[in-house]
Amino acid sequence: MFLTFDADENGVLTREEHDLFDEARALDMAENGEGHGTGKRNPANGMLREVTDANGDGNVTREEFLDAVPAWFAGMDRNGDNVVTTEDFGRG
Repeated sequence: MFLTFDADENGVLTREEHDLFDEARALDMAENGEGHGTGKRNPANGMLREVTDANGDGNVTREEFLDAVPAWFAGMDRNGDNVVTTEDFGRG
């Protein structure tokens, strides 16, 4: 996903690139549902800039993004089996 939105391929999502990423995620969630959890409990929040921008400079490096993946993945893997399947997305 990171590489899709890193338009200039410099290894950094600028504010503008991240805004496009956020818009695409919001559109996807509107069209396909938000999965499990709402508000702060929604695992999709693990990809928000305020979560992935570890140093708070407004840009997200590939390293910052990847460092946030384990927590994001764990939020989606509801049964803790280290695999995300459709079963992880029902009501819980």
